[in-house]
Order: sequence, then structure tokens, then C-alpha cells
Amino acid sequence: MKLFTSPVHPALPWAIFLLAAIVAAVGREWTFDGQSWTVGAGLVLATTMAYFASRWPALDQLGAKFSAWLAGALSTGVGGAAIMALFITPMTIWNSLRNPWYNRFDALLVTSGDAPFFDTNGEPYLVPNAGQNPTTMALTALIIFLFLATAALVGLAIGLATTVTTKVIIVGAAIVAGFATVVWSSAPSFYNMWQKPVAIAIGCGVSLLACAWVFTRQRKQASYS
Repeated sequence: MKLFTSPVHPALPWAIFLLAAIVAAVGREWTFDGQSWTVGAGLVLATTMAYFASRWPALDQLGAKFSAWLAGALSTGVGGAAIMALFITPMTIWNSLRNPWYNRFDALLVTSGDAPFFDTNGEPYLVPNAGQNPTTMALTALIIFLFLATAALVGLAIGLATTVTTKVIIVGAAIVAGFATVVWSSAPSFYNMWQKPVAIAIGCGVSLLACAWVFTRQRKQASYS
């Protein structure tokens, strides 16, 4: 990790990730919808990773090994995603349990079945497709972490890419995958508990394949692989 963050203090990215995690978790209590705060955390993660990745050429000239640098980069990105997920996931699930209508404002929340709620007159009714159970909670945690980890690696790939064309390919793949994921996961005609996790997993998988392509190319170009 020290090699990836060099010459900056290695605690800096972790401080950024922690601050962004707290803000993203608590911010949804004040304004905007839950998914906006989660996506915002992903952007912070991606931007931070891109900044440190852009410093690789200088380290390459100093004789740094790409494999060691990449291992530190991946550890930092995945670790940052884990920290953010630890803060964001509980708040996401808690908001859903407190108000079932919250699921309409958080694309990374998995639900199953109907959830009981009360109208303004205190009369009970059921909110469709808003229920929670241990499986939906676990899936919510999984896809939030997967989304954040993918954001980190996309940022890493963008910062590492040496040409504008490569950067465009990475961003384009992420946008197309994201759009397809939103369309598929929000389609009501075949909604079920697994629809959203599968859609997000496929979308992230497409983005990660583009990232792997960049990492492989850069490994071949590095002075010391």
C-alpha cells in the first residue's frame, strides 16, 4: 500500500474514505435520496484511486515493480470499498425498515415481499415489494460493496490509462454497464429478489473486464513487471 500512495502519507486515502463513508451514511438523513449518497461515495473512491494511479509513470521511472504497485492499489481500493460499505449498508437497511417507501429512493437496496406500514390516519396497509429479511439484507450488503469496489477499480484504471482512447473505453464501458443495469434491475415485469443483484453483478462484471484489460496492458508496458 505504501508504494501505491508514495510519496504521500499512506493514511491519507484511508482518511478520505472514512470521511466519505460517514458523510454518505449520515447525509441521506438530511437531504437527497439514498442512492445519490452511495453513488457520491463511489465517485469519491474512484477519484481518489485515479489520482494515486496517475502517479504510476513516475514510480515506473524510479524502478518500482508493477505487480507490487498493483497489489497495493487493489488492497487500497477494495479496503476503501469495505470501509464505505460498513457505514452505508446499515443506514440503507435501517431506513428501509423504518419506512418501506425508502426502497423507491435507493437502487442498491434489495427487497422481497410486502412490508406493513401505516397511513397518515394510522391505518395499516402493505407497501408492495418493500419487505426485508436476512437474505435481502445480505444481498444489499453484497451489491453495495460490489458497486463500491468496482468504482474503485474503474478509478484505478482511468488513472492508470496512458491514452485518451483507453480512458474513453473505460468510462464508456462503465456508463453502458450502468445504464443497462438500471434498466434491467428496475423493470417491474419480472421483479424478484434476485433480479437486482444479478443485474448489478453483470454490470460490474463488464466494467471489471475493461479494468482488467487496462491492467494487463500496463503490466506489459511497465519497466519492471
